[in-house]
Amino acid sequence: LPVRADIANRFLLNIQSIAELNLRNPKSAIRKLRFALEIDPYCPVINTNLAIAYFADNRREEAREYIYRGLNEAEEYGLDTSFHHFFITQVLTRRR
Repeated sequence: LPVRADIANRFLLNIQSIAELNLRNPKSAIRKLRFALEIDPYCPVINTNLAIAYFADNRREEAREYIYRGLNEAEEYGLDTSFHHFFITQVLTRRR
């Protein structure tokens, strides 16, 4: 089956952003994920990973915004949301 270029690009940007986070480069991960959101703004995985990248960059408000976007989209698709709830209750509510 042929793969649509936009889906492939979104997937590759997500994988690259995870590599950037592993290299402790959240700003680069954020750039890649923001571009991926231009391709598919409703992707729960991209929104969730963007929340993680913002959190890694000490940008808690943006992290909060995108974890809730990821949660809402995951619920729309009927996906497991346990990570979202963990992130909201255990990570975002923690004091610095």
